[in-house]
Amino acid sequence: MLFVHRYTTETDYEVIEKLPNGTERMVPMDQHDYLEWVANGNAPGVEVIGRFLSIADGKIITDPLKDVILRIESGERFLSIVDGIAVIDPNKDAILLAELKQQFVSAVQIMLDTTARTRNYDGILSACTYATSTNQTFKAEAQACVAWRDAVWSTCYTIMADVESGSRNMPSIQELLNELPALNW
Repeated sequence: MLFVHRYTTETDYEVIEKLPNGTERMVPMDQHDYLEWVANGNAPGVEVIGRFLSIADGKIITDPLKDVILRIESGERFLSIVDGIAVIDPNKDAILLAELKQQFVSAVQIMLDTTARTRNYDGILSACTYATSTNQTFKAEAQACVAWRDAVWSTCYTIMADVESGSRNMPSIQELLNELPALNW
């Protein structure tokens, strides 16, 4: 009769009885045969089945990259393992900045289109096409939209350039929208 502690994590284990016929069974830690066997001076063997566990010099060790591997598997971006070393993607900041710029551009475009729709235009592009209209109301609104659109994008790109150069902190999308010029119909 032989018993082993089969570790499933660094601290959790099950007591397994190895039977002479090659089979095994899990037994409760307070099982009489096991307790008597240990009381007689026997030491259980150690096995590991935990994903990040191994045995070295009779001791259980945990893969030093366990936390990194779990972070990668949970979807953490910009983290990888190269030659057994955790590496952060050197392009992380540039990628994040490009993604944020795209979010800003999308938010600004939505704001432009939404504002133009308040006067029943399909969007800012549609409103601007009336700049040469023979209808004086449409023409005036369109010219106001053209000037406003230019001012909005100029301000937006200036803010993004300032963020990129480090001369200002990254605003939230709402803060960015609040800094943009208003349309005066």
